[in-house]
Amino acid sequence: PAALGAALRYSYTSGQEDNMQSAHQAGPRLLLLGLLLVPATALAGDSLTLLKGVMGVGGSLDATVAVGDQTVDVEGDLAPSFGFAIQSEGSHSSPLAFGGLLQCMFWQEKDDLEKLDYGRNIMIDIDLLVRLAIPVIPDTFYGYGIAAGGLSLNFLDGDLKDDLEPIDVSFGYGFNALVAAGGRIMFSPKFGLFAEVGWQYHKLWHNLELGSAEGTFKPSFGEAVASAGLVLGL
Repeated sequence: PAALGAALRYSYTSGQEDNMQSAHQAGPRLLLLGLLLVPATALAGDSLTLLKGVMGVGGSLDATVAVGDQTVDVEGDLAPSFGFAIQSEGSHSSPLAFGGLLQCMFWQEKDDLEKLDYGRNIMIDIDLLVRLAIPVIPDTFYGYGIAAGGLSLNFLDGDLKDDLEPIDVSFGYGFNALVAAGGRIMFSPKFGLFAEVGWQYHKLWHNLELGSAEGTFKPSFGEAVASAGLVLGL
């Protein structure tokens, strides 16, 4: 927050302006596009739905605050993140399957969470994915790998935004990429359990405004992720 405020106030007092497209205009269009990209594989007659609990650890944050000709770089460690997801894909009858992933994660920079007592930001990922499954025990246990990527939307904690006033910080938008591997045990064709580990990367853009001064806040971070939950044949 201090870095954001210093960069914007410097630009404001020196009268610098930057002509940039507003995230308030681009965000709704990106959200609509993201929702359209999630395939309705759950409507297929032979599909799987995964209900996931997700945790992220070991993340590091790199961010750039740019206002006019001024740029400030910000670095920090992430506190462990957590969240949930729903994933839909083709059944194990086909080794290669495509699908969609909708994920919600709660995250924050470690010092902002522990020392400044801010709450967690909310990240929503809307992804396409491809899954490759290998039957270890046919019809019972599968090893698999997935690769996913798509749109990300980020909403900063309300207390953090209040402390930045009179700076106006928009919600963030960007992209993410995920790779993971795991195993699934199926107790029946329509019910099973799974666990997986992987790595996920996010790149985001927030629009900043203070009077006539405009700028961007561009955070990016990667973290190790682990998830577990239910496999349902719907």
